[in-house]
Amino acid sequence: MTSPLLCEPTLHAAFLVDAWGGRSDSETAHPVYIREAADPALLERRLAVHAELAGSRLGTSQERSRVEAVYGALSPTDLAMVRMFGLPGLQAQQDAPYRQLGTTFNSVEARGLIRGEWPGSPVFVFLDEILVPDWLMAGDPPVINGHSAVLPHARGMHALEQVAATGDRERFLRAAGATVHYVDPGVDTGAVIRTERLADPFGYESLWGCKAGAFGLAFDLLMQVRTQLTEPGTVAPGGTPQPRDETPAFRRRTFDDGTAGRAAAQYTAWRTETEEWGRRSA
Repeated sequence: MTSPLLCEPTLHAAFLVDAWGGRSDSETAHPVYIREAADPALLERRLAVHAELAGSRLGTSQERSRVEAVYGALSPTDLAMVRMFGLPGLQAQQDAPYRQLGTTFNSVEARGLIRGEWPGSPVFVFLDEILVPDWLMAGDPPVINGHSAVLPHARGMHALEQVAATGDRERFLRAAGATVHYVDPGVDTGAVIRTERLADPFGYESLWGCKAGAFGLAFDLLMQVRTQLTEPGTVAPGGTPQPRDETPAFRRRTFDDGTAGRAAAQYTAWRTETEEWGRRSA
């Protein structure tokens, strides 16, 4: 079964795009749709930069500038992922469907195109955009999301970072990881398919490295679920309903520079405390 992926035009999402390449048993490449305005020349330049700088840690200002020219300003997490894993090559996307579909996936045209081109296929998403209920019509194949935190402990945008900013260490430890879940009308409230915590949440050099680890884990879990669904005769896996959680989902607008700074400082303090406890018990 071929599985379309809807994702953001960000550098950290490129690590998932890179993994999504390849072909199903029917020799059909798994398609990727990007939430950005159509600009074929930009896509061509982006693929060229990835091909030429594959594996680079962007150690020079020239290399970083080349990447920013095709993505815009890079976030601390983007840079942490590159330092940890090297720039992905996106080689599989050279001959696979890799398309810009406009600035929203909630248009009638976008939904109709994807559901029309891939009837019967679950749709995988890694998005900052909340999909409208039309995507969840009865009888349609499911929509499956990858979330860079353990649900229900951290829902919404920049969730792991915003938990850190609250100073709640125990909640952060419960949330540090990733989840793959079905999309429902709520914000990260759908039934859970798979979840996994980071093995060593304070083992990263910064909060941004920890978030990069959570992204990487979310991408791995998404790939595992996609592989499961491509096996002949496989039906969509069952999901476990999330326990009731009255905590509101985090919003993008609440993650400003001040919140980011507090979150990063709190993570560093927790990391230092953890290292000191380790030395005392050695």
